Amino acid sequence: MRIRTLTLLAGAVLAGLAHAGPDDDAKFESDGTTLNQIPPIQDPAGFADFPTNIDLDTGLRIMPPTESTLFTGQRFDLRVETQIPAASESPELISLTVNGMDVTDEFLDTVALQDAADTTGNESGKTISDLLYGNTARNLTFAQAGTYLVEARVLVDGVVREVANVYRVARFNSSNRTNRVVFFLGDAMGQPMRTAARIYSKGIFEGRAQGKLNYDEADEIALIQTASFDSIITDSAPGMANYITGVKQPNNALNVSADNTPENGLDNPRVETLMEYVKRTRGWAIGVVSDAYITDATPGSSNAHVRSRSARDTIAQQFIGYFADGTAQDASGFESLVELNQPLDVILGGGARYWVKNSNTDLDEFWQEGSSGRSDAEGDLFVDVAPSLGYQTVRTLAEMNAASTDEPLLGIFGGDGRAAQNALDDRNIPAALDRLVARGAVTINGKDASDPALGLSGAPKGRTDCRDTVQACFNQIPNKSEMVAKAIETPEGISDGRGWFLLVEQSHIDKLSHPLELERAIYEVIEMDNALGVARDMVPENRSLIVVTADHAQPQSII
Repeated sequence: MRIRTLTLLAGAVLAGLAHAGPDDDAKFESDGTTLNQIPPIQDPAGFADFPTNIDLDTGLRIMPPTESTLFTGQRFDLRVETQIPAASESPELISLTVNGMDVTDEFLDTVALQDAADTTGNESGKTISDLLYGNTARNLTFAQAGTYLVEARVLVDGVVREVANVYRVARFNSSNRTNRVVFFLGDAMGQPMRTAARIYSKGIFEGRAQGKLNYDEADEIALIQTASFDSIITDSAPGMANYITGVKQPNNALNVSADNTPENGLDNPRVETLMEYVKRTRGWAIGVVSDAYITDATPGSSNAHVRSRSARDTIAQQFIGYFADGTAQDASGFESLVELNQPLDVILGGGARYWVKNSNTDLDEFWQEGSSGRSDAEGDLFVDVAPSLGYQTVRTLAEMNAASTDEPLLGIFGGDGRAAQNALDDRNIPAALDRLVARGAVTINGKDASDPALGLSGAPKGRTDCRDTVQACFNQIPNKSEMVAKAIETPEGISDGRGWFLLVEQSHIDKLSHPLELERAIYEVIEMDNALGVARDMVPENRSLIVVTADHAQPQSII
């Protein structure tokens, strides 16, 4: 049986040239008086960037958003809230029904139990003001497939307000009992980028490319458009999170919906990801590979739950299932998140500053990253915490290759610390083209690694133990094919045949397209295509699925 491969081509939806701003979840913060730091773009209702399913006078809404597509047994949080404060009396939930069945008492009892265990209000997501309504019941599921109508009625200033959401729930199954999935996500890899990569890598004869990419060999190819919950221009966070949950999410959000407590980015209503689900219910191993700092938006969508994609210290802790008071991700008040969380088994990428503490001298001397985002009081995730949780930690290609394939693996590799060479920074693994030059495989305009203009022949910027030259440091970083090979071998060993799900991101297509570093961006597409070929060769021919897609395209799609 052949491996089933599906290629989804991102259409003409574009990525903005800057990330979206801070929360625009609601007009007011949860005190009911302070306007949100960035007010929503005013549609006629005055609530969000685009009209959504709400009561116009109070902003009464239910989360997840209406028309979300879930599957049986998938965990999600159900939230009922208002967005405009009442005039004088506390709003009151009159009824909550599911397909006509009254579940008001069950909903309120669940909220009360959560409140009893959490005096800070994180579990129920309560607002500060008594004039706003907001309650969340955590980790619910739909047991059977079908269409569900959820209706809420809330009394606000003597008037009963109503809102209704529809959810489509499908059975979780697969026709060929697939239990090995590789999901390739080319960040901003629209059709023009694939065309350019085909021409660059295969050459032209009589007006057309002389060969096909691995992408082109898929069994099924489809054209898609992507958008976030609050914008036709999606950023990378919901761009991937939408795929992996079935729930439309706002820009900047990772596996959560918007809510009316924008000052708290961790209490938002959450939804279980597909990766978390298969680990929890089927014992699959799960992992992520990226050339970005590994806590970036796309890899963060695998199992992180946070309103702001920039909460990278928090994302790192959620990756490995570490919750501790006094750190970026507290244990107190987040019992439902601890229950939902399924730690990753394989983590390979860049961004050491989100894993090591400030006093770790290797951050500057080996990784070349300067200061850390983690205080000493929070501990060192890479050196101390991850190993205590059973992870092997590696920093170089040689260490990665030597690691066991039957234990969890955390690999954080060096970044591009050269000044003014390209659009990347010291958190991100160097561009594929530059790593190829460092290995002597290609030249740039005839220049090899010895040419000072490329910044590879000089000494690394820090007092370093990675090697004497930038070129030598780059050569310790695995390429995407090498990472993917290790990332397939390891979950295969960890899962003991039960199955696994691997997310592979090629981040720099996007990062290098923003400043029009187009030659480097095209090499990123080629590198991911090569990694796709490795995956196709390694995964078993039966019960395997490879998906290749993008979260959005770049502006050159319409230029």
